[in-house]
This record gives sequence, structure tokens and C-alpha cells, in this order.
Amino acid sequence: MLWRDPRMAKRTRFAWSAMFSVLVMIFLVWMIGLYVVQNPTWRWIALAFGTVTCFASPDGVVCVRWLLSSGSRGQQDGYRRRGPLPRHPSDVPWEFSQGQVGKQLKQVTDRYLSESTILGSHSEGFQRQLIEEMYESTRSIYAAESPLKMCRDKMGAYAVSFADWQVLCLKRVEIGGEDAMRQSPYISGRLYLHIRECAEYNADLTEFLSRNRDCTDDDLITCANARSCAFLYLMNCMNVVRGDVGDFDRAKPDWFRPFVRSILIWKEDDYRRRVGLPTMLPNELARHHSTFLTYVLEGVSDPLQHWEKAHQLKHSYVS
Repeated sequence: MLWRDPRMAKRTRFAWSAMFSVLVMIFLVWMIGLYVVQNPTWRWIALAFGTVTCFASPDGVVCVRWLLSSGSRGQQDGYRRRGPLPRHPSDVPWEFSQGQVGKQLKQVTDRYLSESTILGSHSEGFQRQLIEEMYESTRSIYAAESPLKMCRDKMGAYAVSFADWQVLCLKRVEIGGEDAMRQSPYISGRLYLHIRECAEYNADLTEFLSRNRDCTDDDLITCANARSCAFLYLMNCMNVVRGDVGDFDRAKPDWFRPFVRSILIWKEDDYRRRVGLPTMLPNELARHHSTFLTYVLEGVSDPLQHWEKAHQLKHSYVS
């Protein structure tokens, strides 16, 4: 059936907002048909075609399904309580979710959006938006002509955004633990002390400051923490998908964590140079680390090995 087609779910809205949109479209169709089309035969053809088109639209499909199915109404109600996306069977929000990838994505989601995390303390609306973006990015990867390239593009963009926010809020006491990708002599955990100066070179943080002129440095750090955690969640979800699209070789050291560490090092150095702080990197190391992103986006089969060969360096020695 048309409304069971997963491609119909490019956007997700509640049934009531979808119904309002359909009513507005039908109203416009009838106004145009009754007052613009003069020929009676063509008028009724236009009205019939326009009405059917409205009900065949994504929002129209949602309305029909919602009106005819008590299960669909229950699914909408469950979605408001952080359930799966409406417009899909309750156990299959996307066509790949019955497999191992879907289970892993749910595990990552549960971990990052638990009540013990900074994202868990945000509104349900924010959390839904984040989950929607993750599933839409994942769907676009599987629908792409080259899933591997699309996955690299998505993961690269999320990694850069994560690093851009992370270096602004990371504190030295937070470096270490089980997540070794932040452990580096070139990631200081001290840039948060200069977050207000750095904000000038972060468009989103500049906008936040313009809307909250009385905010403190702690407010800026909290904002940066939430953003970095959101992109960390999205980045890790894309890393789950990466293994499913053939971008993982168990026989070789994985390049994901070294890649993220390189982006963090590069971003910290970039902020330091912009605000006039001394660089922590010797020679051309900043440029070298930035090229890791280039190799990832170019689809190099093993970006870590390629990076080390191109620069004649051992990544673990210079990161």
C-alpha cells in the first residue's frame, strides 16, 4: 500500500498538523476550481484531480491512514512519548531496522539520550529532532547510489561539527577515561577559558550570544557541551552504519578514532591561531592533521594508512 512505502517518510509531523495542511491545500484547490476555471467540465476534472492529489501527498497519506487505522493513531501517540517514527510499523522505523544495524542504532540512541546525559535533560522535541536527523541521514546513505561515499560525507560533516564544539568546552579533567580519542598533548582542555573570544569564529555561538547578551561563560560552555554531545551521537551512529556498507576491515587498525583525534587537534589549533593563542603543534602538523578529513571524504580505502604513507609519519606518535 502507498502509505506503507518507507520513502513516504522523509519528514515526520503529527497527524493533526498534517491534516491541517491537507485541508488548506484542498481549500485552495476548490477556490481555484470554482472561481478560476470557467468551463464546467474542466472545473470538475480539476477539482477531482486536485483533491485526489492532496490525499495522495505525504501529509494526505498520513491523514487517511490515521483516520482508518486505530493502530496508526496509537503509533502517533507513542511517538510523542519518544517511540518510533510514525508512518512506519512500530518495530520497523526504517527498512533496515530489523537487522543488526537497527539494534545498534537504538543502543547508541538509548545511551546518548538517557537521563544521565546532557542530551537526556533536553526537551522531548529536541530529542525527537535529533533522532529524526539520525534516521534521515541513515536512510539517505542506504538510498544513495554510493552508500559508502554518502556515509563518509555524513560522518565527516558530523565529525567536523563535533570537534568544532568539543574543543571549546572540553576541560582537562574530562580528558581520558574510556574514550581515548581526546587524549593528545595537542588537545589542551583549556580552550574553554577563552570561549568568549573564540565565539567570534563560531557562527552558531555568535548567534547564541546575540540572542542571550547577558549569558555567562558557563552558559556558553553548557551550550557548546550540548552541541558537541549531539554531534558525537550523530557521528557515532554514522560509524555504526559505516560497518554495514563495507567500510570496515577487521584485519587492519580502524581509522575512525585516529580520524576524530586529528580533527580535534586541527580545530583546536585553528581556534588558537585565530584568537592569538600560541600554537601547540610543531612544523606543518596542523595542515597534516587536516588532510585526514580530505582522505576520508575522497573515499580512500584506508585513510589512516594513506595518511601515514603520505606524510611519512606514525599517527599515534604525532597525535
